[in-house]
Amino acid sequence: MKEIRWIKNNICQYVFIENEDNPHMEVNITVLTNGENAMLIDTAFANQASVVKNDLMSKDITVDEIILSHYHPDHAAGATVFEDTILSCSVHYENNFNNCNVIWDKEHDYRKPQQIILDNTTKKYGDFSLAFFETPGHSKCSIMTLIDDRIAHVGDLLMSDVSGKPTLPNIGYDGSLEEHLNSLKLIKALDAEVLILSHGKHFVGKEEIDHAIDMRIHYLKSILKSKDKVDLEDILIGGSNKWAFTEWHRKNLMKL
Repeated sequence: MKEIRWIKNNICQYVFIENEDNPHMEVNITVLTNGENAMLIDTAFANQASVVKNDLMSKDITVDEIILSHYHPDHAAGATVFEDTILSCSVHYENNFNNCNVIWDKEHDYRKPQQIILDNTTKKYGDFSLAFFETPGHSKCSIMTLIDDRIAHVGDLLMSDVSGKPTLPNIGYDGSLEEHLNSLKLIKALDAEVLILSHGKHFVGKEEIDHAIDMRIHYLKSILKSKDKVDLEDILIGGSNKWAFTEWHRKNLMKL
C-alpha cells in the first residue's frame, strides 16, 4: 500500500500502485466509516482488497456494503475478498461482468451483485446521504456516488497519474465520447466541493474541480468537432507534456 489518503474524518482512500505493469497509475479503494462498519466504493484487485480488509479488521471495523463505480477488473476483482458483504452496482453491469470472466481478467474470480443501482436513486448509510447517477462514457455501467450533496465519487470519468498529471479520458470498449462529455457536464453542474477519483488524488474546491473538468471537456469537444483530422498537441490544454497516457488518444478516435 502506498498510503491512506483522508478526504474528511470518516472518508478515506487506501491508495495502491495499480500493478507492476502499470506503475504510473494509482488505484484507490474509498472507505466510508459508520461506527464499527464501513462501506467501500470499489475494491481494486484481490490482493489490495485484502490489505484493506485486514487493516479495517485490526480496527474492529467490518465492511458490510460495497458499491462498484463500474465493473472493470481494477474496481471489481477485489469484491471476492468480501464474500459475505452486500455488493451493489449499475443495472448495466452484466456485459462487463461477462467480459471480466471470459476476456479481460480470467485469473480472478468475480462476484455478481446482490443489488442493482438505478439512476437518480438515494439511500442512507449511517449518517451519510448517498445519491447515485448513471454517468456512462468510460463504461456503460459507470455510476457516480454523491455523498452528502457535496462530495462526488466519479470513478474513472476523471483520472490522474501518480505524479498528478491528468490522464486523457479513456473511452472503454462500450464507452462513448458523447456520453463521456455529457457525464462530465453533469458532474460540473453538481457544484460539488470535492471530487473523489478511483485513480489519482481527489480535487478540492470549485476552481480546481472546474479546471479539471474543463480540460477534459475541451479535449472531447475537439475530437467530436474535428473527427479524426486533429493534432493531439493542438487540443490538449497545456500541451501533451502536461498530460499522462496520451497513447489512449488513438483508441479514443476509434469511437468516432
